[in-house]
Amino acid sequence: MKLHYLLLSLGILFSVIALVAVGSRVEFGGNPDKSLFLLMLLILPLVPLALPVIAGWFFRRSKPALLVCLAGLISAFAFMAYAFVNSFHINPDPQGGLILIFGPIYTLVGLIPFGIAALVLFLRRASQTQ
Repeated sequence: MKLHYLLLSLGILFSVIALVAVGSRVEFGGNPDKSLFLLMLLILPLVPLALPVIAGWFFRRSKPALLVCLAGLISAFAFMAYAFVNSFHINPDPQGGLILIFGPIYTLVGLIPFGIAALVLFLRRASQTQ
């Protein structure tokens, strides 16, 4: 199996797991404004999982860059899984729901070094082929 297909399939798997985990905690009401906000809370945790997959798809010609994108995807999923399990099951409190907003933001900040490393490796590979 090609590495970028593995990255894509893991990204889809992790996104479905995150969607099911977060969706089980969100209850949609009859108010359309509230439902739109809750739908945003379902989509927001998927952004940090989608970025390494999209970057890996663009960097698929460089195997080291793909491996960095794969490591970024796994670390983003591991951090988000830990944060969600900790705030919802291990130490539940009234402010635990804020992890749905701030968890993806912290994960995006944590993905910056992975993105820079993947870009450097991809550019190095591109300059070597010319």
